[in-house]
Amino acid sequence: MPRFVQDDPNDIFSRLNGSLKAHALGWFRLSAEQWPVYEAETRLMHRFGYVYEPFVEFRHSPVTGITLNMSEHGFRPVMEQGPWPPPSDQYTIFFFGGSTAMHFGPDWTGIANRLQDALAGSTKKQVKIYNFGRGAYFSSQEALLYLDLVCRGYIPNMAIFLDGLNDFYFHDGVPATGAIFRDALRRHARSGLDETGSRPNWHALRMFWNSLPVPRLIDRLIDRHLTRTEQTAVYRTESLTPMAADAVIRRYLFNKNVIERVSEENGTRAVFVWQPVPGYRYDLRHHIAMHPTQGLCGHERSGMGYARMAEWVAASPMGDTFIWLADLQDERAEPLYVDAVHYTAAFADAIADAIAQALVSRGLLAPSPRPRVSDSETAPT
Repeated sequence: MPRFVQDDPNDIFSRLNGSLKAHALGWFRLSAEQWPVYEAETRLMHRFGYVYEPFVEFRHSPVTGITLNMSEHGFRPVMEQGPWPPPSDQYTIFFFGGSTAMHFGPDWTGIANRLQDALAGSTKKQVKIYNFGRGAYFSSQEALLYLDLVCRGYIPNMAIFLDGLNDFYFHDGVPATGAIFRDALRRHARSGLDETGSRPNWHALRMFWNSLPVPRLIDRLIDRHLTRTEQTAVYRTESLTPMAADAVIRRYLFNKNVIERVSEENGTRAVFVWQPVPGYRYDLRHHIAMHPTQGLCGHERSGMGYARMAEWVAASPMGDTFIWLADLQDERAEPLYVDAVHYTAAFADAIADAIAQALVSRGLLAPSPRPRVSDSETAPT
């Protein structure tokens, strides 16, 4: 089977500045002057990468910019961001999900930002949203992050979980950084003592060697050759069996149940949104940003799993706190994604508006009794 070189997350800009250039500014809601700033800040964010966080393994490094920001407290700010810790005189919503929740675009676009605007005036208190969406997160990590925040005294009025896409991508339940931690523990366990009684740091030596100009040049030449010779091959989608899909759904429902129980104990309303994905009920003829050789880059699995999830929901309705948006793109004959899976600003608006409409029409914003007062105002930062 051919080996495909994984694209760098920033490589999308080569297409956005090329074949997709005519659409990019509108998709991201940027001016021509803002575009190079956003591109530079996105590249800088990916260069900073991630930092370790207990239990959930990682979070994005803090970034301060003009178009893109990441808070040191672990959330991506929206426009008119509320203070941290959240004060009791506002209606606080924590928003969880993967990179589609975090959003690939400037701060003033994205689901969380639009949702805060859409809910303005819907409660007696001012609504403030904290976007804890993080790249590659799925429901298991979101549940752990939520539990950790609640344990530390940060208790919102509402917690919204946007899921579906990454649950099926990480169908085996292993987080994106799992291999990194596994290899680090293996190196730690196997590190021996040399003749002097000290522990040689072979990993540090290897990193130093790889940082030298000649090895780096060799690696780049190899990658260029592999890219030229192998990415022209036909991408083979990885199928998902009904049994594997059912296992993912059971894991999601278990996480949902845990979140609901913790929320009930703390007077928080938990809301679960099943997000739209390109592999399910979307005419891919309009998906002009899809990868030219790798299609949906493994996210075809979510389309297969969604069909199974639709059967589960039809057989066992999950109540007013579950919002099914998988059919939202059913009648849309237009580009809705800026790359394989991330939403355009306009489609993010549509998703946020649908969530807001459901929250208001179902009365989910009504205050619920809080068995204990949140100590988030005095919790450690």
